[in-house]
Parts: sequence; C-alpha cells; structure tokens
Amino acid sequence: MGIQPDPDRLRALEIEDLRRQLEDAQDALRAIRSGEVDALVVETRDGDRVFALENAYELYRVFVENMQEGAAALTPDGLVLYANQRLADITGVPHARLLGASIYQILGEGHRSLINALLGNVVTGLRESEIVLTRSDGRTVQTYFSVTVMPDGTRCAVVTDLTDRVRMRDILASRDLLHVTLTSIGDAVLSCDVEGNITFLNPVAEALTGWSEQEARGRPITQVFRIVNELTHEPAEDLVARVLREGQAVTLANHTALVRRDGREVPIEDSAAPIRDAAGTLAGVVLVFHDVTQRRTAQRALAESQAKLENVLNSISNGFYALDADWRFVAANRVAEQHFGRPASELLGKNIWETTGAGPDSIQYRSFVEASGTRAAVHFEARSTFRPEYWSELHVYPRDGGVEVYFSDISERKKAEESLKLALIDLEAAKLSAERAKAAAEEASHAKDHFLAVLSHELRTPLSPVLTGVSLLDADDSLSPRARGVVDVIRRNVELEARLIDDLLDLTRVARGKIQMNKQTVEVSTVISGAVEVCRPDIDARRLHFGVDFGHKAGRFLVEGDAARLQQVVWNLLKHAIKFTSKGGCVGVLCRKEGGQVVVEVSDSGIGIEPAMIPRV
Repeated sequence: MGIQPDPDRLRALEIEDLRRQLEDAQDALRAIRSGEVDALVVETRDGDRVFALENAYELYRVFVENMQEGAAALTPDGLVLYANQRLADITGVPHARLLGASIYQILGEGHRSLINALLGNVVTGLRESEIVLTRSDGRTVQTYFSVTVMPDGTRCAVVTDLTDRVRMRDILASRDLLHVTLTSIGDAVLSCDVEGNITFLNPVAEALTGWSEQEARGRPITQVFRIVNELTHEPAEDLVARVLREGQAVTLANHTALVRRDGREVPIEDSAAPIRDAAGTLAGVVLVFHDVTQRRTAQRALAESQAKLENVLNSISNGFYALDADWRFVAANRVAEQHFGRPASELLGKNIWETTGAGPDSIQYRSFVEASGTRAAVHFEARSTFRPEYWSELHVYPRDGGVEVYFSDISERKKAEESLKLALIDLEAAKLSAERAKAAAEEASHAKDHFLAVLSHELRTPLSPVLTGVSLLDADDSLSPRARGVVDVIRRNVELEARLIDDLLDLTRVARGKIQMNKQTVEVSTVISGAVEVCRPDIDARRLHFGVDFGHKAGRFLVEGDAARLQQVVWNLLKHAIKFTSKGGCVGVLCRKEGGQVVVEVSDSGIGIEPAMIPRV
C-alpha cells in the first residue's frame, strides 16, 4: 500500500506558492506604475503575449497636453526636457524654444534664488510659490509655480496662470469696498432693478425711510421711497420711472419731502442715476438722498435775518445798495432811494451805469470792477456823475454774484478841505517868507562871526608885546613905587583884556563850529608842566610860593583826551589862582589817582570864591 500525502502539508505548500505569486504580481504592478517597464509578457493557454504600455503613456500625455496649467519636466539644474503648449502660452515663449531652455531664462533671472530652492525641495522642503514672470512680449503675469521631485531625480514643474483669479479677487475686493463705502457714507443710498424693485438700502437710507434692508428688499420702490411736494403734499414725480425711461441722471425738484414708513415727512434733496452693467445695458437705478431739515430751518432763519437786516439798513444814516454780476440793482435802502431820486421798486433790475451815466473811465466803474474781480474790499471817494455838487465816500465789498456798496455824504467835508487847502497855500507862502528871513539872519550871523574872529585875532596880536614889556618893567628894581603901581595897573588891565579876548576867541570858534577834539593817550604830568611853564613868568613876578605834587607814589598818570585843551584848562585854573593870590602867597597843583580817574587840584591862598557863586562857576 503506497504512502498517502499529508493534506495539511499540501495545503500549506499551496498557500505558500500563492503568496509568492501575489508578491511577484505586486512587484510587477509597482514596476508598471513607476514606469520601470515598457511592456508586459503574459502567459496564456495560447502562449506568451506581449502588451506594450504605450496606451497608458498616451492617456497621461493627452491629459498633460490639455490641462489648463503649464507643465514641464526639468533636470535638477533646470533644463527643460518636456513642456506642454500651455506653458508656452503662459510664458510667451514658442514651444520649440522651450525644449532644452533653462527655466531661469523662462521665468526670469530675478527669481533664481527662489527657483533654486524649489528645484532642490528635497533639501529645502519648499514645493510651491507665487512668481511674477515677465513674458517675452514684456507683459507681466502672476503665476503659481510648484515642483515635484520624481524618483529618478527629474523635476516635474506645474505653472498656473493666476491672472483670472487675481482679477476675480480684485473684483470681489472692489465689491466689498463699494459695499463698505455705501454703508459708511453720510448720504442715504437706495437701489432697485429694472422692474423697480428694491435691491439695496444703506444704513442711512434705512434710518430715513424707516424700512430695514431685509424688509425692503424685493418691494416696489414706490412703496419704500414715497416722495411728495413739501408745500402742497401732493405726490411728486416718480424719479425711478423717469430714469428707466430716459436712461439719464435726474435731480429732485425743490421742496420735496420723503414720507417715512411711520407717515412723518422729511424734507430731502435727491438725485437718481441709471446703473449699467459692463456691456452698458441698463441694470437698475440708484438714488442718493439726504435729510435737509437743518438746511430748511437755516433758510427760514436766514429769511428772517434778511428781513431784520433790511430794517437795519433802512434805519442807518449811510446809503446802501447791492448789485448783481450784470451791475443791476438787487437791493437799496431809503438813503440810496433819496440819493438816486427813485424808489427801490424802480431801481431794482436797472443797470447802475445807465442810471448814473458813469462810464468805463470813471473811478466808480473802475473801483466796482476791481472789487468784483479781486474779491477784495475797495474804498474811495468820488464826486457824483449826476449831482456835481455831491461828494460821497464809498466802501465796495464783493459778494456772491456781485458787490455791496455803502456810501456816505462827505460834501461838507470836501468844502472844508478846499478851505483848508487855501489856508495851507497861505501858510506855505508865510513859511517861505520866514525861511528867507531865517536865511538872511543866518547870513548876518555868519558875517558877525567872521567879524568877531577877525577882531579877536587883531586885538590879541598887539597884546603880546605889551604883556612882555610889562613883565620887563615889573622886573626892573629901579622903578619908583609910583611907577611900579602904574605898571601893576597896566598889567591888570592888559591881562583882563587878554582874558576877554581869549574868551571871545573861544566863543567865536564855538559859534563857527571849528573847535575839534584830538583825543589820544595823554600824560597828565606833561599837561601840568606845560601849563606851569606858560604861567611861570607870572608866578615869579608875584613872588609866589609854588609847587607841584604828583603823590607819594611814582607812576604815570595816563588819560584819554585832547592835550592842548587839557593844558588850556589847567592854565586857566592857574591864571585865576595866580591872579587872585597876593604877592608872596601860595599856589600849588596836586595830582592823584582816585579809582579809575586822575584828579588835578589847583589851590591857592587867595580870597577864594563866595559860596553863592560856586554853582555858577
């Protein structure tokens, strides 16, 4: 009897064989999917059959060629191995020139660092980014660039044109901005479609109409936007129907009121305009309106104010009238009526130049035109062109569409000014006469000064030898007492005469303006020594005890001044001291420093000066 195989062992072997076949099949599928094989060999009952994978490749090629994105196979360093037509369309580079080209040249050298990062995304981890590329025709295109690294190292790149997406994004952003704007502006905005049904209300329109947008949407506009005449309360014209009919923007008539949902009327101003789509087709109507309640209140207040102003203008003493841009009277008070000799009812609407006869060369015409043109006030005085005896002072102010004129009668003032002019002429004649007299007096004064100068010089010249002779006689010991007394009388009189002549010479110099100061650094001791030397003959003649003291400390006494004038001062002091000191008396000069000054004192043992006379010295 033969040995029977173990069923469990056979089953295990069979399972192991199936597992091995399954692993082979899975490995074959992986190879097919990864592109590692180009064909399949399949065993059949009829023998082996070979199946090429070209059909599968064609399917993927057709898919890539017809996709809306640009696709390319790249080497690791960026050379294009394959590119579809869409990539050529996006970049603007002919398809034939793409193959073998560098992706850096296609997308732009400016993106090199970014492209390097994308191509090396196995290391960098960067797989996609937006790139703004410049086409060959110069147009810029915003794109989305993504790269996938294949197992063999090939880079599969996909370039997506974002132009339409960006445009749509901008459109949506514009719509959002428009919506925000319409809901934020201070005017009420309401829109409807071509059927006249509400499509939009902003918050201001909701507040004015009393309808919320949710409640109003889809309702007929005449139900939400009811308008009447503000004065008669009769229904106003349907603006939406008019715009839909004419296709043009229209504006509400004056005195229009909106009837709110609660029945209350609100005065408004409104305009309506057609809404057109991109093709220019009428798509609806938009209304923009706002509450003018405050304006109406202000207008009523203005009317009352104008009435009060008219009363005020009629009560003032000055004249007033207003002109429009065509120089026609639009207002005049009672003083103006009297001035023009016509009531205001006849003046209104009349041209002022036709009324007054003033031409373009008149000061009135030129001043009015100046105020109107420069928009600045003009003030002037003028004689009336139709009342020659009448003078007026005019103030012209620009106003919207014309000028306002305020004037006053200055005829009496002008008469006074004419009288004043005549008086001024007489005064000018008197002034001229006085100036002539003054000139004659000055000429006489100059002649006098010249005479005094000549006289002083001529008188001083002969005194010098007389004084010398008197000094010689005085020194003569042989003179009798009587003769010496005569000599003393002569000396005193000659000295007095010399002093008077010196004073006259100085007075003459002052009058002629010829005294000049020559300021320089002066040694005071030198000045004193010069004055003493001049006075030495008199000191000796009178046998005076004389001395000069410059202080116990040696040093120089320097000052700023005119040496000659300083010496003259010291000389005068010494002369007076010598003159009024008896023979054998004492005269001395003391010089000292006191603070920042130099003090010179001349002392004598004479009779002195009376206290009452000191302030006059």
